[in-house]
Amino acid sequence: MDRRSFLTLPAAGLAATHPWLGAAHAQVAASKPLTLAFPTLGREVFTPLEGTATELFFAAAIYEFLIYRGRAADNALYPGLAESWEISPDRLTYTFKIRQGVQFHAGRGMMTAEDVVYSFKLIGGAQSSNPRKFVVGWMDAIEAVDPATVRIRLKKQQPSLLHQISSFNPYFMIVSKAHFEALGVAEANRQPVGTGPYSLKRHVRNTVVELEAVQNHWRKTPAFARVDVRVVPDERSMISMLKAGEADLIFASGTSLAELRKAKFEILSNPGAYFINVAFGGQVLKSREGYDASSPWANEDEPERSRKVREALGLAINTPDIIARLLQNMGRPFAVNQFLPGGIFTQPDWEPPRFDPAAAKRLLAEAGYPNGFARPMTMLVVQHNAEAVDVAEAVAMSWERIGLRVQRRVVDEAVWKNGWYPRSTMQRWTCYVHLSTPLGRVPAGGVAEGGHRRLPV
Repeated sequence: MDRRSFLTLPAAGLAATHPWLGAAHAQVAASKPLTLAFPTLGREVFTPLEGTATELFFAAAIYEFLIYRGRAADNALYPGLAESWEISPDRLTYTFKIRQGVQFHAGRGMMTAEDVVYSFKLIGGAQSSNPRKFVVGWMDAIEAVDPATVRIRLKKQQPSLLHQISSFNPYFMIVSKAHFEALGVAEANRQPVGTGPYSLKRHVRNTVVELEAVQNHWRKTPAFARVDVRVVPDERSMISMLKAGEADLIFASGTSLAELRKAKFEILSNPGAYFINVAFGGQVLKSREGYDASSPWANEDEPERSRKVREALGLAINTPDIIARLLQNMGRPFAVNQFLPGGIFTQPDWEPPRFDPAAAKRLLAEAGYPNGFARPMTMLVVQHNAEAVDVAEAVAMSWERIGLRVQRRVVDEAVWKNGWYPRSTMQRWTCYVHLSTPLGRVPAGGVAEGGHRRLPV
């Protein structure tokens, strides 16, 4: 098994990343529930309207997408709830043929074009905090031509539209219009109903999510009749559960691999599944309350000065040490944040930034900060998993070695999401380590296409 993964460090930002890693028992009987242990399920709101990537990781088993990307370990797009689609010659009109006979859970009836239109408008609406809601803003009109046809008219050409609404993100899941209208948005968010291969059986906050297989599902009846997702914030506890047979699969960090291998557990790796990115706050429109011209990296009135600061912060990060020590050499640097080498938005000659603290200090001096910033930076340590916390600490220490002051603030993923996504004041003078899925593919001869790991079906 090729167990390589990726660490991405963008050119003028600062990023660090790693792959999906897990440890599992070699054999799990399909007749028993498949038990997964994960460190967090975010806000535990399993709908595309509210969920973070962590929650939607599991929501993708409850809901489905019009289009799926990379089903055959490639970068291609495949039919989902849309059987086919056509693009007009001017590339402004997209027409989707909707699969017929697909049923929503809980007796909510057959999925139609009206549900697709409703879902997109809901995602782009005022009540939505979906981070890809801007995609709906690209649309001049979206309409149900008939029960089996959806037509989208764009304001201008958007080459990435199909990727944006595909499973790649995964934010454009199709919900039941009847379900949301019957219960209201708030309650429907708490009781997810989709067309996916699993339905929600039970949910106890901060404890467990139980998913039940949908029999005779239009794609395939899942191999496991039930999947239990246990919320276990501490990695040591997850490992103990695995050893005791109380969990079949856990989310593991690189620092645990030696112990897991010694205990003869199977190590599962999804190379290129995600990158660890360090994002800076304040870099938003001036109209948003999160904008802060006092942040040295975010002042759009002095773009060259701010660029030098961002570049300096990137050069200061000890990427080789993060790869070797925290990722156990299961990562590699990227040249550009979010885009895998060989992807559609990259150039072959792009090189990852080097680790050069001396150059970082020189750039800070050129930008007017020879003695560091006037106030400390705040590192939001978001508890995605143990690895994210460890990388955040490594990044903070790298900056402190070039004379900056960094205050750590540990926050739950739900708190971070509530403050960061709306571009609120939480963004001011802050940064955070973020786990996300890269777009694109690796060069020929490389490892497999990146993407969200899905529940077994």
